[in-house]
Amino acid sequence: MVDFKIEITKDRVSVSHVDGGWPPDIGTTIVFVALCGLIAYLVGTCLIPLEVWLNPSNWPLLLVISLFVGTLLWAALRSLLPSGRSLTCDRDTLTIARIPDASLRGRWKHESFPITAVKDLQFASVAFGGQRPVLGLRFKVDGQTKKILAGLESPEAAQILDALASLGVNILRDPAMPMMVDMALSRRRHLGGLL
Repeated sequence: MVDFKIEITKDRVSVSHVDGGWPPDIGTTIVFVALCGLIAYLVGTCLIPLEVWLNPSNWPLLLVISLFVGTLLWAALRSLLPSGRSLTCDRDTLTIARIPDASLRGRWKHESFPITAVKDLQFASVAFGGQRPVLGLRFKVDGQTKKILAGLESPEAAQILDALASLGVNILRDPAMPMMVDMALSRRRHLGGLL
């Protein structure tokens, strides 16, 4: 579960998630670096003969291993740098902001839209993680789809959607939302808040 800070007043909604950065997430970085070292050791000891590296039939495997290790190293590096995303809305403007994953400096990228231009804001899939979709908020502006707050869960999403609707934002309601909220709250109670 991703932890979001939600602030709602009668004239403003503010939702943010800030992770990483300072202080760095040392534990995650150590795990990623250890995995990369283990993989490099295994690859180096198993594929040490020069003919393995020179044989063109092994190049696809070597490419896949290199991409996997590169991805782990990038994730370890990103865990040391700032990251985050936010949504702020008042009665006139909806603003989304994020620190892009490719950003090494941690600079926020902001986009603002008049709320009259925001269409069909809904709780929906914004990405895929593993075998299931990652949920968040999705909406359309001038024919473009915008996605924000990946990892948001249904109880918090319902609260945010209700607050945004009261500010005049065009919300697309999912009839299954009350059931999704009940299921999420039940899961949290039964698992003691572990998920």
